[in-house]
Amino acid sequence: MTVRKLKGSAIEPGTITTTQLESSVSQSISAGGGPKIQSLSYPNSNTSSPTVGGDTITLTGSNFDANVGIYINSTAAPSVTRNSSSNVVFTTPALAAGTYLVYAINSNGGFAVHVPGINIA
Repeated sequence: MTVRKLKGSAIEPGTITTTQLESSVSQSISAGGGPKIQSLSYPNSNTSSPTVGGDTITLTGSNFDANVGIYINSTAAPSVTRNSSSNVVFTTPALAAGTYLVYAINSNGGFAVHVPGINIA
């Protein structure tokens, strides 16, 4: 995909239309753009995952495809199970303490980012 700068010095909110975008981007937007993450749940009502990894985290949302990949920042989750198009379970890798973005990336390149992400403590 090639990203091209739109003509003009500034873009006003609400002024970009799909006709101004490259066709593949426009089609992705029109089709819904890929997965959506609505929530992230820790096991046992915890509010964080341990730095040693191994926690089973549940993502709920929509449009997760059969080969969805889960990444915490740039680290792939060591185990991912797609239970349905709206439910994915993954195991956390070992990470330093911090808050990390969680990415769900479908095999067609569509992706979602969970913000504020996952808390590792």
